Amino acid sequence: MTSYTRGRDFEYRIVNGFRAKGIYATRTAGSHGIFDVIAIDIKERKIYLKQAKKDYIMPKDRKRILKAIRQFNGTYIVEANLEVKYKGKREVIR
Repeated sequence: MTSYTRGRDFEYRIVNGFRAKGIYATRTAGSHGIFDVIAIDIKERKIYLKQAKKDYIMPKDRKRILKAIRQFNGTYIVEANLEVKYKGKREVIR
């Protein structure tokens, strides 16, 4: 099993754990962003942003990752909408 496969499987376990609790969750596969899993608990009005690491993390990498993700802690105003592009025209529906 490759490190990619181990990491992907770990992300799916996290996603499935959220889903088992009735929380919407998805992997950000291929995005190479800071978060691997995003979950939204509508009842609790809480958003979870998860960076998943299956194996050992070097101390310098751990410090860099923690510094990056800590800036996202806090309270946000969330806007959800539908964005459609049809025949070259863009429309945002709220």
